[in-house]
Amino acid sequence: MSEGIRAPNVPAGSVLTEFLGLEQVGSTKSLRRFTRGQVLGPIDYGGTSTTSMAISLMPQTFTTQPALGYRAGGRGRLISAANPANFMEGPITAYDIATGVMTISFDNKGPSSSGTHADWVLTVAGEKGAGDLSSFLNLGDLSDKDAALNNLAGVSSRVSQSLDLNALFRVAANIRAGVVNHRPLLPLLPKYGIALLNYLKSVGTGSGGFNILVISDSTGAGVGANGNANAADYSWPSVMREDLINKLYLAHPDTLIGTNGWDSALTTADTRVVQWGGYQTSTLKSLGGSMWAAYAAGAPFKFRPKRIGNFYFRVYYATDPSFGSFKIDVNGGAPTTVTPTAAASVAFADIAGSGGGPYTLNITPLSGHTEILGVWALDSSSGPFVTIWNGSINGGKIADFVGATYPWSPLNAIGTVIQPALTIIMTGINDGGTNGTSDAADMQTVIDKCKLTGDVVIVGNFPYVVSPTTTAYTQAYRQQLHAAIAAKNGIPFISAEDYFINHAAMVAAGMSFDDFHPNEIAYSIFGKVTGGFIA
Repeated sequence: MSEGIRAPNVPAGSVLTEFLGLEQVGSTKSLRRFTRGQVLGPIDYGGTSTTSMAISLMPQTFTTQPALGYRAGGRGRLISAANPANFMEGPITAYDIATGVMTISFDNKGPSSSGTHADWVLTVAGEKGAGDLSSFLNLGDLSDKDAALNNLAGVSSRVSQSLDLNALFRVAANIRAGVVNHRPLLPLLPKYGIALLNYLKSVGTGSGGFNILVISDSTGAGVGANGNANAADYSWPSVMREDLINKLYLAHPDTLIGTNGWDSALTTADTRVVQWGGYQTSTLKSLGGSMWAAYAAGAPFKFRPKRIGNFYFRVYYATDPSFGSFKIDVNGGAPTTVTPTAAASVAFADIAGSGGGPYTLNITPLSGHTEILGVWALDSSSGPFVTIWNGSINGGKIADFVGATYPWSPLNAIGTVIQPALTIIMTGINDGGTNGTSDAADMQTVIDKCKLTGDVVIVGNFPYVVSPTTTAYTQAYRQQLHAAIAAKNGIPFISAEDYFINHAAMVAAGMSFDDFHPNEIAYSIFGKVTGGFIA
């Protein structure tokens, strides 16, 4: 039993925290000191306030009951009695236990809290966490998850995003670190939804088969292979073609597209070229590198397929208002005359043989300026097959393929002249003078155009040692950029660096022609790599 005694010198209205009183144990009484809680019971942490305040994240002062248990440093929450959804909370910076005047620096409020209120209920608040996300729902309560992910600088697998280069690099680095391997689309080709071999089996004979376009610089043209003689037959696209033929046992049409690094003596480079005629290697570039130019009427170019069959021929040529005419015939039969004076672009003309051959195609310049891209000889009784359209250009940059540099770009032929089911893009060694932003934009333009007819694969170029004209545009940067663009578009990225490590390693292994180009040994390896990637 205890009896409380107020000290006579304490003013009325003061809040006492300690009391002096008598404690009785049995029949014995003794004087001792008691705490406020021992005498009056537990300290009250409730409270109300009629101070009018707007819900706002700022320090505010109001009056509540005196002698409550709150102290500076704790956290308090004010809740509107009329609507508990309206609340604000924060650390208590001051509280006068005698008068009840309290100041809270509000730093948090309810998601829908608003308005000015004077019906406050005061309670204790817990320490503010790092966020207010509902952990037990795993963010499932968010109304717009894609917007939230974008706000958090995340990368979505469901919606299109505009990512800056740094974000793209990070995505690419994650992919190349092993999150996704280098064959993410295989053996499935998304455009057709089936494996390549099944697609080829489904198209039947004489249908054109599976067309693959390679857009590359001189490393696709085969520069450095076999000492530059007959280089195209040693390039990695040529090895890839043979690898596909050998693996899938597919008939392949006779094609001769551009020069791909050959000199004008094509009769020594390809036995199918019976006569070079009045043509020479052109300064104009398109499919297959440089075209074949005739600047006046003259002797015909003669092409004879290696096999005998029911052939028809397709001749690809450049158009321009200033060009002259030429004619095509088979075995000297009825000719087809072509006048390529339309706006600068790429076109083709067909002519068929009869009687089963053998056939010789003649392309005869009649007047003025003639530019031939190449010939395609199709045996309609064979197939299905794979055709490799080697659009590699010596000295080519990605900006060239957009079409601004010259109007006969292979890109301008897509969808009208050729319709590749797959386009493989390898550029970079000549792009040192560009910046990453323009390079990325040009690459995206090429990808968008190629996606109109089929799938796309980006290939990172072979290691080289020549310093770029723009210091920041290093080989490592270029590889990151192209891998990032591939990741952004959801298409595969194959890095030649993954197979050849660096230029010093290529030199040590006898696989380099110069500071830029591989030789036929490296081309042979990489051609089989890309062929295996597809098949």
